[in-house]
Amino acid sequence: GRTGVIDGWTAALWRYPRRFPVALARLTGSVAALSAVTNNTPLVALLMPVVRTWGRRLGHPPSRLLLPLSFATILGGLLTVIGTSTNLVASGVLVSQGQRPFGFFELTWVGLPVALAGLAVLVLLGPRLLPIRPDPLAELRLSQREYLVEMALDPDSPLVGRSVAEGGLRHLHGVYLAEIKRSDHVVAPVAPETRLRAADRLVFAGVVTDLDDLRAIPGLHPVLHGADETILNGEARTHAVEVVVALGSPLVGRTVADSQFRRHYDAAVLAVHRAGERLHGKIGEVELRPGDLLLLLSPSDHWCSNGSFHVLQRHELTTRQPRRAGWIVIVLLTMVGLTAFAGVPLTSAAFAALTLLALTGCITARQIRQSVEWRVLVLIACALGIGQAVESSGVARLAAGGLLDAARPLGPRALLIAVYLLTAVLTEILTHSAVPPLMLPLTAALAIHLGIDPRPLAVVVTIAASASFLSPMGYQTNLMVYGPGGYRLGDYLRLGLPLTAVCLIVTVLVVPLVWPL
Repeated sequence: GRTGVIDGWTAALWRYPRRFPVALARLTGSVAALSAVTNNTPLVALLMPVVRTWGRRLGHPPSRLLLPLSFATILGGLLTVIGTSTNLVASGVLVSQGQRPFGFFELTWVGLPVALAGLAVLVLLGPRLLPIRPDPLAELRLSQREYLVEMALDPDSPLVGRSVAEGGLRHLHGVYLAEIKRSDHVVAPVAPETRLRAADRLVFAGVVTDLDDLRAIPGLHPVLHGADETILNGEARTHAVEVVVALGSPLVGRTVADSQFRRHYDAAVLAVHRAGERLHGKIGEVELRPGDLLLLLSPSDHWCSNGSFHVLQRHELTTRQPRRAGWIVIVLLTMVGLTAFAGVPLTSAAFAALTLLALTGCITARQIRQSVEWRVLVLIACALGIGQAVESSGVARLAAGGLLDAARPLGPRALLIAVYLLTAVLTEILTHSAVPPLMLPLTAALAIHLGIDPRPLAVVVTIAASASFLSPMGYQTNLMVYGPGGYRLGDYLRLGLPLTAVCLIVTVLVVPLVWPL
């Protein structure tokens, strides 16, 4: 993102086709290819603003594009072992069971036909099944998100005693004065002749990009809702950041005030947006949910995705370095080549790639530290222990026996279907990365009962755990697009069910051809 690689890549591939199916094909195909060698979550976070702008120029709301963006990254993640954290977790569990890890392109044999079939479903059925809804991120209530931003009026402000019209607050660019909060009552709607008083709190409805205009008004400062209401004002440069609350975030179920937001995250909440609608009332009392969109104000410009948030957009970005974009491509291709064809371990190749990027100035040591997915590393470590516990406790053998008894009369393909369906259901309940540690010991026990190679069953589990399309909770990227796209649960089922069915059919047909049962 900092070097402009993504901008140049999207500009060259997407352009502006007139027909929506063509636009959908260009978007999903290119994103799937890129997600094969990049992490899905930051890729969606990086591309979401680009896709929103692209869609606006084409005349398509985000509800027509963001869900395909998420689904395409999931499909692309099936192509290589580094395409998604699920593949890495599954590979680690295999090692703990005494099996060899997945090769870099080993999953491609089944992942490629599954991805191609899934992309065909998106292009053919997407135009009919994707909803058409107003853009919740609409500029001026049509093409960018509206927020409620509360500003406090200083007692010595030149606006005190003047009417709203006289103070120049009647015809602001991109925002309007929605209400005035006073100690004894609320003034709404606000008439042009309403006189402003000291200690008034003015609530503006507007968009992120107009915050600087409000801050430039003399005697007004933003009310920041966090652990306290300390005013982030003065000489320090601040940054507006849009984030979505992650599934499993420690903020879920807590109010903004109770979470001591300012102290823990060095940022303050200006506004909250949920499922395509802005939230009214005092922000400090809002109980946060997964998928909520928060507008934050922070003195730091080094925000990155973590366990609490997925960052959607920064409004104070670091300078791009287009001259170093070539280094990114060269280093990435070299890493893939060394791992896939020269037998270099993935960890060694990745470490060498990071070192080269740091030496060439494409990335700093601080950005490397911030980009480390600590949750994934911890998850892989825990997965190994969980897998061994499931296997040694006898749970895997017991569950395998029951599944085998149910599927034995129907043949080996029925067994693959049963394994896929069970994995898919667990994925929607437990999330994709948590399922392989539970399912792989079970499939290993199944293979022992049947006297077959456990590899094909492991591949089915890995594909089914990654291919999560039925709800926003099964995969991080599905949750990330939930709010910005204004989606509902039914939207995921409407497009996700045929997509899941096609992925299941292709997987069950292809796996026995590559890994005979």
